[in-house]
Amino acid sequence: MPNVLSIGCDPESLEDRHLLLREAGASVTSVLGYSELKRLRLPLYSDVVLIGDEWQICEVERLVRWAHTNAPKATVVVLQKNGTTHICEKCHYADADDPQDWLPPVKVPPTEFTDHMEDLENWANTNNKEAIADLIQYWVLKLSAIVVAVSSTVFAVFKLDNLAMIAGTVAAACVLIDGFVSGGTLRYVHRRAYNEISTLHANMEAKWRAGSLHCEDAEQFAAEIIETSKAEQNRIRSYLAAAESALSDRRADLQRKP
Repeated sequence: MPNVLSIGCDPESLEDRHLLLREAGASVTSVLGYSELKRLRLPLYSDVVLIGDEWQICEVERLVRWAHTNAPKATVVVLQKNGTTHICEKCHYADADDPQDWLPPVKVPPTEFTDHMEDLENWANTNNKEAIADLIQYWVLKLSAIVVAVSSTVFAVFKLDNLAMIAGTVAAACVLIDGFVSGGTLRYVHRRAYNEISTLHANMEAKWRAGSLHCEDAEQFAAEIIETSKAEQNRIRSYLAAAESALSDRRADLQRKP
């Protein structure tokens, strides 16, 4: 199912194209006018950018430049009537009255590839959540100790000795527990993993978009992308496992000490 960004300036024509593209099995985002187009979230990951035939030639040139800048991997399709002059060799030109000609051949990634990409995205998000949790765990006792220690000083200034002693004891307990637990020590490891997995995901997606229009066997091409990514995935898994193992060993040593 190709992802299509349909751009038009006439509401009725835009709606008609939207329905026809949906009937053809495409996933469609329709945008009315250039001002609405500029509000789209970038970068775009559309397979096809479809420019309606109701635009003036100067406006079509502007939209083509926009599409090549913001959706560089997409195929730009310009709808025409009566054989309008081609303005860009990189575009695909189609008859506005023939919906069968609107969508150039776009290979849809195999289910195995999309599942693999979804697994990578979930893996990256898991590491991001763990990095945030580690950051909170790292600072919660430290900030508590700082706040209570400052409070102890304030109590002492106002001759509230009992409260000052209690606050000092709590601050010392926070420091002691923080030193024993060593919470949040993997925050940088998880953040690094999140960044590298996200980069790997983006690179694999870019390879598919760049090569899928030229390959003959989509399943074989997708399998090659997955296969070439295994070394990077194994490297990330290796340092994550090593970091977690080192942390477990450290905690075990602390527990064995008298």
